[in-house]
Amino acid sequence: MKGRKIQMAEGKWDASGEWKYVLADDGVTIIEYRGTKREKVLVIPDKLDGYAVTGIRNEFRGSDDYPLNSITSVMIPTGVTRIGKNSFDECFALTIFIVSLDNPRYAAIDGVLFDKQQKMLVRVPFGKEGQYAIPKGIRSIGDSAFEKCRGLTSVTIPNSMTNIGDSAFKECAGLTSVTIPNSVTNIGDSAFYYCIDLTNVTIPNSITSIGDSAFYQCYGLTSVTIPNSVTSIGDSAFNQCWRLTSVTIPNSVASIGNSTFYRCTQLTSVTIPNSVASIGNSAFGYCSNLTSVTIPNSVASIGNSAFENCTSLNSVTIANGVTSIGMFTFEACEKLTKIAIPASVTSIGYNPFYECYLLLDINVSHDNPAYVVIDGVLFDKRKKTLVSFPGGKKGAYTIPEGILHIGNAAFSVRQELTNVTIPGSVTSISDDAFRSCFGLASVTIPNSITNIGKYAFEDCPNLTLTLTQGSKAEEYAKENNIPYVYASDTSWLES
Repeated sequence: MKGRKIQMAEGKWDASGEWKYVLADDGVTIIEYRGTKREKVLVIPDKLDGYAVTGIRNEFRGSDDYPLNSITSVMIPTGVTRIGKNSFDECFALTIFIVSLDNPRYAAIDGVLFDKQQKMLVRVPFGKEGQYAIPKGIRSIGDSAFEKCRGLTSVTIPNSMTNIGDSAFKECAGLTSVTIPNSVTNIGDSAFYYCIDLTNVTIPNSITSIGDSAFYQCYGLTSVTIPNSVTSIGDSAFNQCWRLTSVTIPNSVASIGNSTFYRCTQLTSVTIPNSVASIGNSAFGYCSNLTSVTIPNSVASIGNSAFENCTSLNSVTIANGVTSIGMFTFEACEKLTKIAIPASVTSIGYNPFYECYLLLDINVSHDNPAYVVIDGVLFDKRKKTLVSFPGGKKGAYTIPEGILHIGNAAFSVRQELTNVTIPGSVTSISDDAFRSCFGLASVTIPNSITNIGKYAFEDCPNLTLTLTQGSKAEEYAKENNIPYVYASDTSWLES
């Protein structure tokens, strides 16, 4: 237990054989109960073996022979001043807490556990059903206070409330309605995690932050209004809200976290305001009905896989201001046919257009200092490295003379590519360069090649390399069991 010195790691059974405990500085903490009959009332003792009982451990449990799922009420004595947030997780039938009036730390109101000052709601019994109104004057809902209260359908929160703790309503699967007053400033991590029947939420303009996974897997959520008081939306905040169709992010939000709207498969539109500075990894991944997105000039970085598998996405506007596009950012955006990269972008990660099978044209601003396009193909500004070949281009392709390097995954999964000719200027082929090009029949490789990376031609079942005898390419082909032929005219290959 945090802040307490545990002297017996495994614990000890008391003289009656019913209670297992560990010593703490101020008494004992009970960790397990094995009763002799299936009581409805669990009476926590005030002493065990002469020691005062002062704590109930987090995840306090019953024995295999005596699980706690028949308990309907728990009586807490005067001396217990520490109760773990998941202490009664096995008490599924629990409907009432009874607390000694002399207990200095806790109190019970209508069977619900509160702190003594009645400012924090500590724990609602698992078995509580239907509607519940939190008493006026309560300021905080503690961590996991309503967790797994699956029979609750509606909760009314008074306007004295300022904080909703972590996991406060986690897995309240029957909860359909929650009214959050405008006194609340914070919604904690996982606060409404897996509230699968929750259909709509109005977040008041007093809220400044929405925690990580706050509405994770709220499958029934169809709409959400985020007020302009919110400055931070946590990672996975609306992850897998499958029925969410639209969301407006206010211009107070500075960042969109990792996986914030991941797998919001019915999301058709999203407005990103010009206050947002970064879009996190997988932020809109698998939003399969999202058709268009405009990224404003306030955004500096677009995270890895930010729009992966947005299979309906056909329009992307990237404003001048974005400096970084991450790895696999637009992976499997199957309807994307073109994309324009502004002058501000100076960093593009590994294979950002992976499996964009219809992408025919990559356009780069003439003022871009880092990249250039030649015939729709992306190169570095110095025209030394081929960065990315559009996935929709078909047939044969000859790499321009003067190119030195073929970048990581530059041609990977380009299904319509059939033949590639590499000029004598190229010295290296990077990892995964032609991986999974199923239609690729021929690649002609010159003697100038001194390095071929891992998996460069992996899973190209129809490929035959054309090369010269004794070359690095021949050595690579033999080591990786890739079919090859010698070129009949090698004069240009040896140039």
